[in-house]
Amino acid sequence: MSAERRTLVATFGFDIDFVLRRLASGRFNRVVLLALYTSEEAYRRVEKAYHTLSIVCKSMNTVCELEKLEPAKIFRSVLSILRKAVEESESIEVYLTGGPRLLVTAVVALTLSLPKHLVDKVDVVVEGEGFECEARINASKLVEALKLGERDLKVLLELQARGPSRISELTEYTEIPRSTLYRKLEDLQVKGLVKKEGDQYVAEEVYSVTCR
Repeated sequence: MSAERRTLVATFGFDIDFVLRRLASGRFNRVVLLALYTSEEAYRRVEKAYHTLSIVCKSMNTVCELEKLEPAKIFRSVLSILRKAVEESESIEVYLTGGPRLLVTAVVALTLSLPKHLVDKVDVVVEGEGFECEARINASKLVEALKLGERDLKVLLELQARGPSRISELTEYTEIPRSTLYRKLEDLQVKGLVKKEGDQYVAEEVYSVTCR
């Protein structure tokens, strides 16, 4: 059986430490680094960092690419790169590791704008700077949550805030009639945002933080 085609798409600046840690996991066979061109001097530092990283990539038989992005064309360029990466991979991790805020913001926004059949393959990950924690966002579930109407979102937020809850408790929290609430919970289960465990409803993880 062939290994899963898994791609790491990372925002990239001058620091290679975070990307090196991801490479060391051995989970990725391709790495795409997104670097924003802000000045000749700054981009030379990016290229220097990439040169060091590319040596590691070569030693691990991992394909690594550096994508130079012009600020005025950033949204079109990032969307094109993301679509191609997702289409060619079985799953991808969008890793917010470095680079200007403009770049990070564009990557998050465009990841969430991908068509459903592509965003289903994506996790968005960001690590703490100077502390050993990692936030992970299930892009597909977040997109579904953002589409919810006001009352459906209220049900989901109550479950996220309060944890596993019975229907009687949810009726009290949300002030939504029981029959209506049942329908909304069934719809949320179909969307993959809620699951039922025994007589309780539980919010699926849209985002999580783990610390080592």
